[in-house]
Amino acid sequence: MPIQKDSAKPKIQKESQNMELEGINSNLKKSQKFKRDDYQKITKITHIGFPQKLTASQHCKKKYQVEMKFLDQDGKEKSKLVRFGRLGKEDFIDHGDEDKRRRTISRLTQTDNCLHGNFYSLYLLNNKSDIYESYKNLTETVYKLYQ
Repeated sequence: MPIQKDSAKPKIQKESQNMELEGINSNLKKSQKFKRDDYQKITKITHIGFPQKLTASQHCKKKYQVEMKFLDQDGKEKSKLVRFGRLGKEDFIDHGDEDKRRRTISRLTQTDNCLHGNFYSLYLLNNKSDIYESYKNLTETVYKLYQ
């Protein structure tokens, strides 16, 4: 029986390890979600759903949620569910006070990011006195920007 060199075994092990790592990396790429910091990659917004009021049984500290559908840089349609509005806090659509509205708007950050909850808090809860009017105004504006 011929003697095998030891150098052949490590090469095989390295190749199999590389194949395993490549498999893991490809699985990670497939399972990565579209994060809210990736809003620059949006090319076109195809749909913004009407805000749905969340119930207390959904174990969430938010009041509303919106489903948004959009196209990314590769032309693939993606969807994102964004929850917004702190539970227990009154917004402009609840109280109608202009001074509170201005203070709330001054505290909000990332209002240019359409994947962030503060975007919807600003444009839906603190824009107009009625959520229906705010939604209509938001969709008109967003569809013009992302067409």
